[in-house]
Amino acid sequence: MLEQELGITNYGDLLWYFPYRHIDRTRIYKVSEIQADFPYVQLKGYIRDMKLVPMGRRKRLVAYLYDQTGSVELVWFQGIKWVKDSIKAN
Repeated sequence: MLEQELGITNYGDLLWYFPYRHIDRTRIYKVSEIQADFPYVQLKGYIRDMKLVPMGRRKRLVAYLYDQTGSVELVWFQGIKWVKDSIKAN
């Protein structure tokens, strides 16, 4: 994950990496608390439905996450096989 998101591949890269922003990943939001100007959110709920939707020659995975306050549509364009194998409905 460090290599993919930050380009850190060895200890030297880690020592010389100076983050320019902080992303607070400790807060878990409810669906009703999400606002359009939030750059990142973490949600906790359950997946009720998951389906593959064709997009020309490619496909996307669409799932619906529910919590006690509402629902939100989740869409994956990459890593579809991994997501389908890792996340199960309900």
